[in-house]
Amino acid sequence: MNIPSNYVEWINCFEYIKNHPRNDMYIDILNKGTLDYDTNLIMRLSSELLDVLSYRLNNNLNTFINYLKGSIEYNSFSLEIIGLKKEFIYAYKLGNLKIFPEEIRKKIVNIIQENADDFQKTLVEKTKMIDRSGVINSMIKNNPINVFK
Repeated sequence: MNIPSNYVEWINCFEYIKNHPRNDMYIDILNKGTLDYDTNLIMRLSSELLDVLSYRLNNNLNTFINYLKGSIEYNSFSLEIIGLKKEFIYAYKLGNLKIFPEEIRKKIVNIIQENADDFQKTLVEKTKMIDRSGVINSMIKNNPINVFK
C-alpha cells in the first residue's frame, strides 16, 4: 500500500484494508497521506471509511457470534474475545486518521464506541443465560471489548 494523496488512492487503500487482516502499518501509511481539503471530498471519504469499518466489524461480530453457537472452550474463548477487542481497537485507530478534521474523527470514533458498548452489554447479558458456571461471563467482564485506550 502506498501513501495516498488523492481521493482515488484513498478509496483504493480503504478497499485494501476492507479485505485484508488488520495491520497497524496500514494506519501509519494512511496517517502520512494527504488530500487537498475539500469539504465534499472529506465527507465522502469519511462515509467510505465508515462503510469499510462497518464491513470489517460486522464480519468479525458474525464470526464471533457463530463461535458462541458452538461448543465453547475457555482457552479458545479468551483468544476469540481478545481478537474481537483488537478489531474494535483497529477500527478506533482508523477512525482517528489525521486526514479528517477533529469533528469528523469524534463522530466516527463515537459510532465505533457506541457499537462496542452495545455489543459488550449484549455479551454480558447473553452469557449470563448460557454460562451457568459464570466463567465466560467473568472473562467478558474482565476483558471488555469496549475499552480502547
